[in-house]
Amino acid sequence: MTESNQLKISLRKELQKRRNLISSEQQEKTSKLICKQLHHLPLFRRAQNVALYWPFRGEVDVTDLVNDPSKTWYLPLVSDALRPWEKQRLIFQPKIAEDPGITNRYGIKEPTPDKKLEFDAQMLDIVLLPLLGFDRQGNRLGMGKGYYDRTFASGWRRPKLIGLAHGDQECEALIQEEWDVALDLIITENGWIDCKGENPGLSTHFYQPIFINPFLSTKGLTKCVNCHANTKYDE
Repeated sequence: MTESNQLKISLRKELQKRRNLISSEQQEKTSKLICKQLHHLPLFRRAQNVALYWPFRGEVDVTDLVNDPSKTWYLPLVSDALRPWEKQRLIFQPKIAEDPGITNRYGIKEPTPDKKLEFDAQMLDIVLLPLLGFDRQGNRLGMGKGYYDRTFASGWRRPKLIGLAHGDQECEALIQEEWDVALDLIITENGWIDCKGENPGLSTHFYQPIFINPFLSTKGLTKCVNCHANTKYDE
């Protein structure tokens, strides 16, 4: 095992432990604040086809967003069981209220597979991603399976990737691998971070980190001077 992989395993354990300590009341408060901030984001208001996720093990829960009828909402499925001959990736289907869903092999809820309902991932306008860890450069630490990276690493069009997390999941600098796909924006209860500096109108105050992770490396990273965030909205 490489040193990079060992660092990531240690960091995942530390961040998962910290997330497990967040109370249910704080989880709910964070989720409401992030939903509110999304509705203030022009990019989000313009979007028509938006993917979100079923929360798992303390991930930010924004499933209440599906009550907004102005958008078509999609959920991911892992491709392993459906197309074992293909490279592992995510498949997206619309969120259907009557569908009770299934639990995949990772214990995560997802839509009942239906090939007729599959939607091209490249046609999504926005994908909301769960984060275990993140930095201001838009690097994301997930559960280590690489589904989002493989799904959006190539193609003629890439949707805007917006990571959602609790503020204390921020890291100073995550190790960046060549196959990693960077986030465009990150939203926590404290504000949003414009990782690529493509939305200058968003930034009014610098986003202050709460947690700086001890397992970090700056190798291959360049400081992002455009990673700012708006002030958080009051409840």
